[in-house]
Amino acid sequence: MLAAAVFGLVVMTPGWAEASRCKAPKTWCKASKSCVYKGKCRTAVKKRLKTAACLKGQKRSKVTQGHCCWPGQAWNGKKCVGKPDKCPKGWTASLEQQACVKPGCKGGRVRMPGGQCCWPEQAWHPGKKACIGIPKCPPGTARQGTSCVMAKTKRAPNCRPPMVLRNGKCVVGGPPPSKPAPGRAARDLYRAGRKALSKGDKTTALRLFRKAADGGYAKAHRLMGNVFLQKGEIRKAIDAYNTFLRLQPNAISAEATRATIRRLGGQPYTVRKVKTPPRPARLSAKKIKAPLQKKKPAFRACLELMKTPRPDAVYQVRLRFTIRSSGEVASSKVTSGGGTTSAVQNCVLSVLENIRFDPFTDPSMTISYPVRLQ
Repeated sequence: MLAAAVFGLVVMTPGWAEASRCKAPKTWCKASKSCVYKGKCRTAVKKRLKTAACLKGQKRSKVTQGHCCWPGQAWNGKKCVGKPDKCPKGWTASLEQQACVKPGCKGGRVRMPGGQCCWPEQAWHPGKKACIGIPKCPPGTARQGTSCVMAKTKRAPNCRPPMVLRNGKCVVGGPPPSKPAPGRAARDLYRAGRKALSKGDKTTALRLFRKAADGGYAKAHRLMGNVFLQKGEIRKAIDAYNTFLRLQPNAISAEATRATIRRLGGQPYTVRKVKTPPRPARLSAKKIKAPLQKKKPAFRACLELMKTPRPDAVYQVRLRFTIRSSGEVASSKVTSGGGTTSAVQNCVLSVLENIRFDPFTDPSMTISYPVRLQ
């Protein structure tokens, strides 16, 4: 410095500007880049390094230049790089992310920066050690406070044979209910088609009649035949008339429609009359036993309603029931349970009441019949 002063030169040493800011007795510390007391430079470095705590499993070293990195990593001036050699329990080493990561959160939760699992649109509060905020619950869940729970859904009942599920309820198995009558919409389309036909708009009328026919309105087929006949399409007219007769063979306009088909040179649809044998006065034992034998699998399925049936036991239920002349079961009861429970007996009666016997001429018949369930 003296030699530099003699020759009139000023030499600027590294850190001279920063050191000039320090007032005695403090001196400039390169490690902490601040003014510290003499001999306290290393202590200041240690205090600065201890200000930020590392995550569990991370360490500081010379290789990491004092930064928190996972074992086996190094500091490249911006971040820790390299695949970690060791990760905490439950974490996995990821080469793509160059870090130890936790597996994905369950139930629709998302991972927070600190590793905690919270619901979407929530945040982790270190002081409360809990997720805070109103969550955005995933589909199938509902919000309950600051959490999401499974939404309540109505479970379909578990029906045991011979019961079947229909409209959300367990009912005795059988044919599905008949198709409902055509709705109001089909009738309105039919009326709109008639109005369009009266105005001479055959194209619109035919389109409306087709929609009404698809909705189950049988009369629309007859008017479709009239439109085809006016347009000169004889074959289509005959087909439409026959479709009407097939759906409503006993309608008031059925005979007039048949006459129109014959006039056009077609063959009208007719219902074949099947000769039925005369009804007997009473049913024979064979006629009574045959429908009951067909329901044997359904009767045996009722035994499943018993919690612990004995494998060596023979369960037999004796029934007493009355049949109407139409073949329907009017009333029934169990005269002997044979060691079965009330649930099994009610199931047997349900199967019996759905059996249809052949008709007869007498007002009714009372039958006593044993049903073996094994």
